[in-house]
Amino acid sequence: MTKLAIVLAVAGAAASQQPPSDLGHLRQIIPGHYVYTLNNNTVLFVPRDRIVYMSEVFFNEEFPNMAGGYGVSWVKVLDAVRALDADIFIPGHGPIPDDPTQTRAALDRARQILVDARDAGQGEIAQGATEDQAVAAITLDQYSKLFAFGNQREVVLRRIYKELKGTLQ
Repeated sequence: MTKLAIVLAVAGAAASQQPPSDLGHLRQIIPGHYVYTLNNNTVLFVPRDRIVYMSEVFFNEEFPNMAGGYGVSWVKVLDAVRALDADIFIPGHGPIPDDPTQTRAALDRARQILVDARDAGQGEIAQGATEDQAVAAITLDQYSKLFAFGNQREVVLRRIYKELKGTLQ
């Protein structure tokens, strides 16, 4: 499972004012600063500025590089991040639009890549496909023009297949 720590920098927040605890294990590191541990990436959320600084889970205008990632878990992480009260999401990879508020839509597009790969993988597994058969059958052609698609499609599909089967280490 991918790990995510969301560090919340709550400038001037009352000590009793805690962020939502449904994002994972929550611990206070200093008054007003919290770390959510969901899996293995760190995301910094600055509520006062409504900005989330993302890491490996957000590739803007790029196909995900998942050499050590967990795509199914990343969808859950992105869902948790999308639920934060933020306007701007700074990608770990890829450009920042001229209008940074467009990054929420970019985050949604990045999430959709993973959802499409996950759903296609689930469909292939339901039909009894082996890993090799699933990778051959799932083309994700709608993303073929994205940077890194050519060398990461197979990696992403294999890792998601294994994660869905419970064999990813």
